[in-house]
Amino acid sequence: MASRLFWIGWALVALVGCVDSTDTGGGADAAGADEGLEADEGPEADEGPAVDEGPAADEGPPPDEGLPPDRGGPCEPTPERCNGRDDDCDGVVDNGFEAVGTHCVAGLGVCAAPGTVACAPDGQSTVCEAAVGEAHDEQCNGLDDDCDGNTDEGLPGVGVPCGAGVGACAVAGMTLCDEAGAVVCDAQPAPPSPERCNGIDDNCDGTVDEGFDDLGTPCTTGIGACATEGITVCAEDGLDTACEAAPIAPRDELCNGIDDDCDGTVDEETGVMQRCYGGPPGTEGVGQTLPAPETCDARDEDCDSRTDESLFQACYTGPGGTQGVGICEGGMRQCQNGAYGGACLGEITPGAEICDREDDDCDGTADEMVRPVFVETAINAGLGCTDVAVGDLDGDNRPDVVCTPFLDDVNNPDTRLFYALNNGAGGLGAIRRTQPVANPTGRNQEDVVIADVNRDGRLDLITTGSQLRALVYLNQGGGSFAAPVEAFAFAAPGPGVPGTGGLAVFDYNGDGRLDIATGVGSGGQRVWRMAVSLGNGNGGFGAPIEVADPVRPIHEIIADDLDGDGDIDLLAVGEDELLFYERRPAGLQAPILLGILPDFPLELTYADLNGDGRRDLAFGGSGRLNIALRQAGVAFGPLLTVADPGGVIDAAAFNYDCDPLPELAFARINESVRFFGDAANLRDDFDDFDAFGDGIEPIDINGDGFTDLVVGTVSGITLLRRVP
Repeated sequence: MASRLFWIGWALVALVGCVDSTDTGGGADAAGADEGLEADEGPEADEGPAVDEGPAADEGPPPDEGLPPDRGGPCEPTPERCNGRDDDCDGVVDNGFEAVGTHCVAGLGVCAAPGTVACAPDGQSTVCEAAVGEAHDEQCNGLDDDCDGNTDEGLPGVGVPCGAGVGACAVAGMTLCDEAGAVVCDAQPAPPSPERCNGIDDNCDGTVDEGFDDLGTPCTTGIGACATEGITVCAEDGLDTACEAAPIAPRDELCNGIDDDCDGTVDEETGVMQRCYGGPPGTEGVGQTLPAPETCDARDEDCDSRTDESLFQACYTGPGGTQGVGICEGGMRQCQNGAYGGACLGEITPGAEICDREDDDCDGTADEMVRPVFVETAINAGLGCTDVAVGDLDGDNRPDVVCTPFLDDVNNPDTRLFYALNNGAGGLGAIRRTQPVANPTGRNQEDVVIADVNRDGRLDLITTGSQLRALVYLNQGGGSFAAPVEAFAFAAPGPGVPGTGGLAVFDYNGDGRLDIATGVGSGGQRVWRMAVSLGNGNGGFGAPIEVADPVRPIHEIIADDLDGDGDIDLLAVGEDELLFYERRPAGLQAPILLGILPDFPLELTYADLNGDGRRDLAFGGSGRLNIALRQAGVAFGPLLTVADPGGVIDAAAFNYDCDPLPELAFARINESVRFFGDAANLRDDFDDFDAFGDGIEPIDINGDGFTDLVVGTVSGITLLRRVP
């Protein structure tokens, strides 16, 4: 979250006071008053004709009145034009055209090209000076070839509903063009799960409830007179099968050779039992039968009045050679009705390998995952995205995406934030837009944070920009937002419009309400101050509390307890300075310079990159990626750098390869997204993707536990969805 404006040095304009040309009496006296401006231009005045010879002073202007203002003549105000001059004599050049010299993008699709805002020839407006590319006929390649703001439009078979996967893995999608020019379905099957007994193909192999082979077979529930026949169905927990038949209710025991009370014993009740013997005459009492170990045969061998109790048999239904390897282990089957049957309870069989430091497929190796594949989906917004944020904007517990826009048309700028809601099928829906910013000329929103500032359970939007005050968009529910309002007012410390830079939204004073920290200053000026505005919990904010010490324009702010004292401090970047603002009971202290950073970084990634429990910094620059590892206290170590010709703008930390350390994915100027290894072993051995732009954030778009990426590009948003 950092300023998107490339700060330029402002030329110092010599302010020349208007010369008093009032006639002090005419004749020689008037001429003498002017001779002082020419004293060093030649011989003394008496060596040639007197200056006052000829017509009186009122017959022609004094010499200095004929000079232009920039050579000492009087400044006569005229309406300000965009021409590199101070036309209205207020000491500011081209005021009202503050966008001059800033970054812009002209053209759409493949024609889009970065440029610089400059004065238009008529002096009444500005233009984006850029070498716009040439449009071509639309082709099936995922690009906007004809530069009309649409991708692959009008091509046969593109944009048709489709699906991928079977069973529980089935996912709906839409057809699109891949890099090879083929029409493919953008849906990716959901990951399979272990098969359960539930009428669903959980492991997505085309077969339902395999492994539960007794489904649909005849079965009996209950014993004795309670026994009822039925059909075997899935148990409620999905882990086993059960007989659907309901047993008959037991009744009082009778002397009838039947187990009437269904307890496994016949004619056992006192007063009911009679001495009897069913063997051949003459055999009663001959010989003896002693208790024996119970066996699975529906008989009571151990003479305890129970049949086949507590009899289990080891089992395992997984592939041969996998039992006891990795997470795989055997289970037990219970003796039922004189036989061992039913599910193998407690067994674990091989499953799909996932990133969990376990050998899930039981082949002897944990997390031996092939390099993950990312499916790229571009969502055209017709505008570039300078900063991107991820959060649940519509309350459906799925992550959505919001972008701050490039003001790429300086004559008709579109200042609306644009965002896309999660479609629930592993992708993002159509582009939506907020209401515009008032008085939009040059007012680019450069940082955006998602947070619930009015405590209504809905996430709101907060933005800052170097030519505007902080703005708040309150969430109205259902993915819609109220018109933006200024969070707080402050006077610009110098010429130019008030501006804000960097943004952190957090509870500064521990009252349970979110506050705003941002830099405040004037657009185009280099004297700024850190400020904190306290929230009232209802979406409003108070006058900013400014740190008196001036700093350079602030691009990025991170809120964290950096010194471990329990108070939230601030880490900020002012152009190339890394600054530490300590929070004490009296408030924020004067900034401490921690170091000078190369390349005027516009974005900071703050994450533990080497696994030591301390958060480190990663930031881009011209032709390289920079990493500063955290040391003791608030200090950072020397920079680790990796050369990259594309020029890094923003980075995101996420786990790519199942080791404990995160990798870095970073967006580059007009170059592909790239992946690097962890900080302890920096390496450039990962894939590139066609998406390029100014912002990148991790997101789990489909809730599968794998980290996907969303990239702000020159034409909108690109989703890189990871395929397990």
